[in-house]
Amino acid sequence: MSVNPLPLSSNSLMNSLLSYARESQLTADGALFNNDSLSSNVWSLVLAAGDGTRLQGLLKETYGFSVPKQYCSLYGRSSLLEETLARAAKIAPDDHLCTVVASQHRQWWQLPLSTVAKDNVFVQPENRGTANGILWPLLHIIQRDPEARIVLLPSDHHIEDEPLLVDSIRQAINQLEVHPGAVHL
Repeated sequence: MSVNPLPLSSNSLMNSLLSYARESQLTADGALFNNDSLSSNVWSLVLAAGDGTRLQGLLKETYGFSVPKQYCSLYGRSSLLEETLARAAKIAPDDHLCTVVASQHRQWWQLPLSTVAKDNVFVQPENRGTANGILWPLLHIIQRDPEARIVLLPSDHHIEDEPLLVDSIRQAINQLEVHPGAVHL
C-alpha cells in the first residue's frame, strides 16, 4: 500500500465521482443503487478538519512534508476525503451533504469541495477537536431541518467494502422510522 498526497483533481472529476457513486454503484446485495430512494431529511456530515497526526511522521519521511491523512490517496486513487464524499452522496441528497474542515488545510480541501454548496462547508479557523467539529454543523443543520437525520462520516478511514457499509447505514436510517428519536451506531 502506498500513501500519496492528494492527487490533482478537477471539478469534472469530482462531479464524475459523485455521479458514479449515485448512479453506478451496486448495493451489497447486488441491486443497483437508486438515487431516488434518498430520504429528504437525511443529511451526511463529513468530518475532515483533523490534523492526521498519526501518519505525519510517515508522510514527512516519505514526501518531505506532512499532509493530514484524509487528503491522501491510498493505492494511487481518490483521496480518503473524496472517497468519503462519494459515500456521503449515496446516503443523502446533494443539498444535504455537509462537511467540516480546518482553514489551514484549504489547499487540500478547496478543490474536492468545490461542488459542495458553500453553506454546507463549515470552515473552522483551526482544528477545534471532534466535538466542536460535530456540534457547529449540527446546530446549523437542525436549524435548517428540525426533522434531520444526520449521518456522521469521518473522512480519514479507508473502507474496504463500500456497498456493505452504505447498506448498513441505510438500514440504520430506516430503523429511525421504527424507533424515532433513537441514536443508531
